[in-house]
Amino acid sequence: MRSADLNRMSDVRKGYICTLSYGALLGLIGFFTTTLGNMGLTSFEINFQRFLVTVISIGLFLMVTRGKDGFRIDLKGFALCAFLGILGDVIMAYCYVEAIASIGMGLAAVILYTAPVFSTILARVFLKTPFNRCKGIALVLNLLGCFLAVTGGKASLGGLPASGVIIAFLCSIFFAVNILVTQFATDGRDPVTVCFYTFLVGVICLFFIVRPWNTGLEIWAPSVLMVSIPYGLIEGALGYVLYYTGIKLVQDPAKVNVLSSIEVAVAAVFGIIVYNEPHSLLRFVGMALILVSMWFVGRTPGEPRLEAGSHCSD
Repeated sequence: MRSADLNRMSDVRKGYICTLSYGALLGLIGFFTTTLGNMGLTSFEINFQRFLVTVISIGLFLMVTRGKDGFRIDLKGFALCAFLGILGDVIMAYCYVEAIASIGMGLAAVILYTAPVFSTILARVFLKTPFNRCKGIALVLNLLGCFLAVTGGKASLGGLPASGVIIAFLCSIFFAVNILVTQFATDGRDPVTVCFYTFLVGVICLFFIVRPWNTGLEIWAPSVLMVSIPYGLIEGALGYVLYYTGIKLVQDPAKVNVLSSIEVAVAAVFGIIVYNEPHSLLRFVGMALILVSMWFVGRTPGEPRLEAGSHCSD
């Protein structure tokens, strides 16, 4: 095997680790948003604080490690960051929080993880990534696993507000688009720099939406900051640097979606252990199916943007 192919496989494996780590961290997001929501913060205020902490921490990291070169970005790259900041960091984040408030965290998470289907379609159309048997099996197992892990096989849309369900599906579509655009944004660019400008645009937008000068001192209370600062560091700075790096290295939106769905399993285990949420055999079966779907993803590590050869044939 050529040296370039070996290096590419190594990069993809690193991308898998970054994406899985991002998904695992994302599984804790419910703890932070629920805690801050119980303190009286709105979804916009919660995201504003997370983005602010993210921008400051990543900005300091770039300044210390790379100097002014860490902030260099071309006009096209900045335009893509601006798109990601508005769609992914403002609109999508708001939709997700609103969906959780409307139809509950469990069902919102299940609907959000229909995103691999949309990602597969978008990747096929815009990136010409092949769709083979391994990927199809991974998608089916992943969707079924997410459903069982969150609901235990018991879920009904009856009595739920249609607006909440629609918002959740919009969030799923936005998530798929966000991954595709992120892949273009990180192509040939430093993922940390892309992350910085994406969140910078997001925090500027939220600054004028939240208008923190009119919100009083409650969002700056020490008790709030004790939650929002680690929230921004863990779920913002660390999580999204891993996420952007993973997308850059994996180079397949559908695979990124499937791998990041480890969030569902982590969130389910966290809810059972910490919040004493009900558990059942089907929930554990769902978690197992999520892990199996990731194994199928790993069967074709060099597929995107390379020759079509893989362990599984079409």
